[in-house]
Amino acid sequence: MDFIAYLNKNFDFNWEWPKNEITVKLYIDCNSFTLEGAIGLASLRKFNLIKNNTIETGIFRAKYNKRENLIFEPTWLSWVNPQTKTPNFHTTSSFGILNIIK
Repeated sequence: MDFIAYLNKNFDFNWEWPKNEITVKLYIDCNSFTLEGAIGLASLRKFNLIKNNTIETGIFRAKYNKRENLIFEPTWLSWVNPQTKTPNFHTTSSFGILNIIK
């Protein structure tokens, strides 16, 4: 899903990341899947997201567990502990500082 978000959970789903500045790959086998992505530094600079070779970002993943009736329920994991009772990707405490190494 590609969108830009504004305050108060106002999402523009018609917005798209510059096509030549993002790559997404998906690998599927019979037991699992892997999703990987890469974002070009040029677009991060264009959107003024890099400050002193760092970017404030959220990095999340979901582990899906099979429940009854073949329903899969996600367990969300974050690279920082946002100190919230339930997962919340829309709070500033879920973001950390990522150092960009050249």
